[in-house]
Amino acid sequence: MRQELQVTVSSPVRKPDIQIASAWDPTRNKRIPILHHQDQTFRLLNVFPKSQSKEVSFIWWNLTDNLGKTCLLLKGSKSHSIWEKVRLDELIDDASLPWNAVDAASSTFVRATLLLLQAVYAEVDYFFGARHAELFEKDVTKVLQQENLPQSDSRDLVRQLLKVDPLIAAHLVVWQERHLTILLQKVYELALEFFSNDTFTARVFSALEDLPTKERVMFTVWLAEQFPDGKTWKLPQTDASRI
Repeated sequence: MRQELQVTVSSPVRKPDIQIASAWDPTRNKRIPILHHQDQTFRLLNVFPKSQSKEVSFIWWNLTDNLGKTCLLLKGSKSHSIWEKVRLDELIDDASLPWNAVDAASSTFVRATLLLLQAVYAEVDYFFGARHAELFEKDVTKVLQQENLPQSDSRDLVRQLLKVDPLIAAHLVVWQERHLTILLQKVYELALEFFSNDTFTARVFSALEDLPTKERVMFTVWLAEQFPDGKTWKLPQTDASRI
């Protein structure tokens, strides 16, 4: 069930039917924000700048319509936030977060995978034009559906994954590491079809520069483990020396 509130966010929020407080989370050793609204309790999932209102609305829609979550979208004058309904005794249960589900891949790996996906898409668009970029989008959609990746039955979602900030996009899907491996394998094969060789990898890997060094190292090590043949998604030597 979705709920949207149009309010001006202050600190604290001043609205008769909204109360924002905090609860102690011993797993993080800190207090976390909680919101009370109409006898319901919500936990903060994320805060976004107002400039990303369209992306936030899509995330909210995905959580409620695709994942069946009961979420509240709080729209403020400077920022928007998404809150998920929980019971008080669930507040320290990380598994209830849709992108921290049991067996789900880490957000770092998801974000890095999406960075590579978006970089390939950008390369196709740059070298071959918008029509081929659209074909690539359709091919990715078809791959996700054929491989039965969760939440991949919507082309709108794929379009979001290709174009929105990867930090936001990583919250749109709940994929396991094997799903990421499948996606990376198929995207690599699609890119080979477009470029006829693997020279695109050197340019595409530069997208990982957006990651903090620690996360980039973690992902590249993981990537090498997923493709031990040393050919698929081989990290350029110049980049390897930097990590």
